[in-house]
Amino acid sequence: MMSARNAEGDGGVIDLTEDSVAFPILDLPPELVVRIIEHAVTISSKDKRVAIFDGTNAHQEPAITRVCRWFRSEGLPLFYTQNMFTLSTTRKSTQALFRWVNNIGLQRASTIQNLHLYWFDNSPLCDLTLGKFLSEMRFLEDCAEAAGLGPRFGEHIFVRFQDSKLVLGSGNLDRCYELSFVKFSRTSGEWQRVAELSALFNPNTPGQFAGKDFWVTDSDSDNTASDLVKHEGEDEDRQDI
Repeated sequence: MMSARNAEGDGGVIDLTEDSVAFPILDLPPELVVRIIEHAVTISSKDKRVAIFDGTNAHQEPAITRVCRWFRSEGLPLFYTQNMFTLSTTRKSTQALFRWVNNIGLQRASTIQNLHLYWFDNSPLCDLTLGKFLSEMRFLEDCAEAAGLGPRFGEHIFVRFQDSKLVLGSGNLDRCYELSFVKFSRTSGEWQRVAELSALFNPNTPGQFAGKDFWVTDSDSDNTASDLVKHEGEDEDRQDI
């Protein structure tokens, strides 16, 4: 009978050995165990995403992945690929995001398949400009550097675009843009490297993204900023959070 004991040098992960306390789940067929692990680590849905820095540690490694090395090797990839993560780009939440990335490492962070950031700004969405978006991207880079990821981490951050326009969410993802730590090819549209955005999209270039029409919604790529009803931003000042 397999059982569990503490494993030294493995971050508190429990090692499975013989002649100790029984661990009944290991008596199940391996494929069923994997299904149980997947169910345990998939904690989000379209209506309830895993919020980063919402007063909980939901975005941290699930407890089941610390049971043993097998559970960890099966569970962690599923946790990052199957869950939907979100945060509002306040200073605290954004710094928490990059501290988390620094902790889990870029390799694991690059397996996150669904990460949406709520564009935190006091302006109504209809008043947000390309210049403000580029400032938002510099803010991300500053937070990444403050979290210990270095001044050039923007080279590892990608934002989703469609036909050279920023893609923003709709519905419960209204005002959210999609972020990744790898250049995806799995979704429609293109992924732009944050470190290159200022060079690619200069708001002072004549004729480039005139007015507010520099973004589209993911639900309809023909809708631009001037076509849509916008919502007011929150009143809280990001710099004072």
